[in-house]
Amino acid sequence: MMFNTFLPAALHRELTRSLAAPATCAPTIGHLIRGEVIERESAWELVLDLPGMDREDVELLVEGEELVVKGARNREALGEKDRLVHSSRLIGSFERRYRVSDEIDLSKVSAHMDKGVLRIVLAKAEQAQPRKVQIEINPS
Repeated sequence: MMFNTFLPAALHRELTRSLAAPATCAPTIGHLIRGEVIERESAWELVLDLPGMDREDVELLVEGEELVVKGARNREALGEKDRLVHSSRLIGSFERRYRVSDEIDLSKVSAHMDKGVLRIVLAKAEQAQPRKVQIEINPS
């Protein structure tokens, strides 16, 4: 997965580590959640696929310099005479932590979820946003 080199270093490290499941790591629901990062002019957008989950199943927290996404996907209850023969669905709880740099204004984090896709908007801090620099004419 390619990331823009201008992505804040701390966010880049966390997303690189957590959006790609390490080969040496035992598969868990947290490592199998897939997502992408989009850079916009005034914000970064973190998009996570959470199929089969609703807003009520997910919690988004800001803890210090970390963004925490956690939730759970539960198995539907089986009837008294039903027997689960096979399952490869991702069931269980997860927690993902993203350490963000000071280029992100954590007081302006917003999120919305639609059809199992969680979109988290991380506003760029004022000092990290592009700004136009006036070129002075050298008085001679």
